[in-house]
Amino acid sequence: MPGAALAQADTYPSKPVRVVIPFSAGTPIEVPARVVTQRLAETLGQTFVFDYRTGASGTIGTEVVARAPKDGYTMLITNCAHTANPSYYKKLPFDTVNDFAPVSMVDVTYGNLLVVHPSVPARSVKEFVALVAAGTLATVAAKSVLAEMVK
Repeated sequence: MPGAALAQADTYPSKPVRVVIPFSAGTPIEVPARVVTQRLAETLGQTFVFDYRTGASGTIGTEVVARAPKDGYTMLITNCAHTANPSYYKKLPFDTVNDFAPVSMVDVTYGNLLVVHPSVPARSVKEFVALVAAGTLATVAAKSVLAEMVK
């Protein structure tokens, strides 16, 4: 059997690979995903096709990958939503740990950026947190780990 697996590995991929991006085109996760898949396509001699499945903080696209055949022809490129979503949703249609096998970190330089409208009287994170804590700001737009941290 190991010989058969080795022979199969020599021919992978023998057809295009589907790359599910659980966010809209043009979002920060797409930039490193394009770089990585372009290099994979050049190295492996096969096409990598993006499939945008947006919605529910990445949950919709992630479920598509969790339900796909486990044959290496469907891959997920996502961001921290994959690990954050279990804290946002009581029940997910997949198990973030057991339904996926991590392969590589794609982009470790992408982080969070806190920006406010110029009319907001905060010029530092400390000032912003104080405004949020005092209830001065009506909303924090992004539902993210950062937004939870400044509650």
